[in-house]
Amino acid sequence: MYRHVFDAKLNLLIGYPKSDTCSTYNSGKNTIEHKENCSIEFEFQKVDRQKPITDNNMWYITMDLQQTMPLPKLLASRAFYLRQVWLYNFGIHCITLSGSKSYFFTWTEDLADRGSTEIASCLFRFCKLLKEEYLQINHLIIFIWSDSCSGQNKNFIIVGLYQYLILNGYFKIIEHKFPEEDYSYLYSDRDILNIEKR
Repeated sequence: MYRHVFDAKLNLLIGYPKSDTCSTYNSGKNTIEHKENCSIEFEFQKVDRQKPITDNNMWYITMDLQQTMPLPKLLASRAFYLRQVWLYNFGIHCITLSGSKSYFFTWTEDLADRGSTEIASCLFRFCKLLKEEYLQINHLIIFIWSDSCSGQNKNFIIVGLYQYLILNGYFKIIEHKFPEEDYSYLYSDRDILNIEKR
């Protein structure tokens, strides 16, 4: 009955929500240039993703900060507007010769904010974890893909972290790439989407 009303009477379609859709494409401005840019971005990502599959000295990671989540998760509208604690979740998806794995770093607003310092702390902890796992490997090359949010990924604190990692022998080369807006479709985004669907 419910579906019949939407389909027949209101002419509304019920379907799965789309994730990581392109705002340029959704606005109807899907020009040839836009499609070419999208294809180029995917090719660059594909090339970087394939490198660690053939070389144990390379890692490919994507990273993203999930939209803040309220704790506790309440559905009642009155309870939702009461004061809640916000949870931050920073996701990293790593591809190495040994496979693909997701890492999540979570904290609440009472412990820390969600700025560049916190992102750098998560990224440093991640590098320490993987360096311990791959002790025998030296002079690693890492390819990092993330959105270009200047408050989190594109700033001097992250650059300072990269300098520290190189000077202390974690990596030989760090390449951090920022895809154009709407062209990312990164693995870390997909990991976060899987969390949000639950």
